[in-house]
Amino acid sequence: MKRFPRLYSKTILFLVPLVLQLPARAQSVFNGTFEDSNANFSLSGWAWDCEDPEPGPAYQSYWGVQKLTAVTGVPPDPCSGVTVMQHPLPDTPSALYSIQGWAYVDDPAISASIGFAYTDGFGGLYHEGDYTSSTTWDWLLWENVPTAYFQGFAPQASLATSDGLNGYGYAHYDQLEVTVNPLSTGLPIPSAAGLRLSLSPDGDRLALLLPDPKATAIHLYDPLGRLELALNTVGEGPARPVVVGVAALPRGVHLVIVEDADKRLAGRFVKP
Repeated sequence: MKRFPRLYSKTILFLVPLVLQLPARAQSVFNGTFEDSNANFSLSGWAWDCEDPEPGPAYQSYWGVQKLTAVTGVPPDPCSGVTVMQHPLPDTPSALYSIQGWAYVDDPAISASIGFAYTDGFGGLYHEGDYTSSTTWDWLLWENVPTAYFQGFAPQASLATSDGLNGYGYAHYDQLEVTVNPLSTGLPIPSAAGLRLSLSPDGDRLALLLPDPKATAIHLYDPLGRLELALNTVGEGPARPVVVGVAALPRGVHLVIVEDADKRLAGRFVKP
């Protein structure tokens, strides 16, 4: 599982003062698409420090968000090093929290991270998550985070944009999803069985989250059953996806068949 570079410590733990207070009431609906019910750009539920988030590039009339790196201050100014967006989540005892979504940066010297955070009640914010420095959409996953991680404070989804080694630019985020799985015991459980698909906001990349780290054959078909793409790969298990380029495929519905030595899974996606 990817982590922030060692510059921010081995456990991706860092402390930044908060500038804005979180909403007083946690929201049960997670705004991971940055849109309201009318598909207008919306930051409902989100709080942030330093530079204001802005609408990201719209793909097929769907919005994402872009966040400028925090390079306006000098430590210990909160606007130096890392800038964070937070969204409150349901506080569920004895649960596992997972978050997934797409992100990219327009300068490889900076990093975009998707994960979880909590505030310690003294103005400190702790964030941990998956990260990317890719300049094209990259699918990120941070999963099986126990309720105990939040140290008794309100759980939050968080987006952390790092300026790296004096990098400057925007991090882009879209199509975030959070799942909260209550547990009857405190033992971790594996990801849900089956094939999980996620298409990048621009429609050019398809992430397939495979249930097992086995040698796998992946086939994509059009609605008439004609083979469009075939590849063999070794999945990395529930923690990482296989990302396939689908920019050349036509618009419409496409069928995905994944096979290994033990099973055959099917899914479909719509290319806008």
